Amino acid sequence: MTTETTNAIVPLPQFLEQQLPELSKLLPHNFPAEKFLRQVLTATRVTPRLAVCDRRSLMLAVSNCAALGLEPVGAMQQAHLVPFNRRNQQQPECQLIIGYRGYVALMLAGGACVAVNADCVHQNDLFEYERGTEEFLRHVRAPRMRGPLTHAWAVATMRGGGKTVCVVDREQIDAARAYSRNANEAESPWVRNFPEMCLKTAVRRLAKLVPMSPASNEILERVERNEFVGEQPPRGRVIDGAPAESPSAADEAEGSA
Repeated sequence: MTTETTNAIVPLPQFLEQQLPELSKLLPHNFPAEKFLRQVLTATRVTPRLAVCDRRSLMLAVSNCAALGLEPVGAMQQAHLVPFNRRNQQQPECQLIIGYRGYVALMLAGGACVAVNADCVHQNDLFEYERGTEEFLRHVRAPRMRGPLTHAWAVATMRGGGKTVCVVDREQIDAARAYSRNANEAESPWVRNFPEMCLKTAVRRLAKLVPMSPASNEILERVERNEFVGEQPPRGRVIDGAPAESPSAADEAEGSA
């Protein structure tokens, strides 16, 4: 049976319910499959075009989301199911985009860090960041009229007490958006929630430096390969006594998400 035929014959809720046994095998033991299914169905109601997406791409995105144990909807939404148009294809395809909360959840689940903090910086905020052997970051939000967004930062507190910090500026954030497939489509989180994606740009860099499970890393690599076009792996810097990593010229130029 072709994907197009499946789309036409089996309603999406029924189709997803048929996948429940397989999704149960992928999900973490503390994430009930029924709850995850309800969240996916809610996502299709919030974004109706998901219902007409190619079913293979939809199930690939849903399966990867399940395997990572991330929530695709809700106040603490950790990932996004996004429909987008492929050239020379009649049906839209579904793409999984991991949000900054998803990367935070995966870092914490890996056990190497005990806390992750991140924020967006605006022009009228007090923001001080100094690189070097004693790297320093200070950010105080302006009480009002904060002005345009200029930076985003993320810091992980490691279980051993050290800290890992990543800071990206607006140029790097805009470069990250340029690398992201279909960033300007109406359903893209870059359009729906730009500040969240600015945070993701910093948090995703941070996640490259924080140990996670091999299984999570493997899935992340596949998901990111589908999300980004032609980027190089980002770099970050470690503070509190660990040696700082010097960014290459390619790093400074590309500023990946």
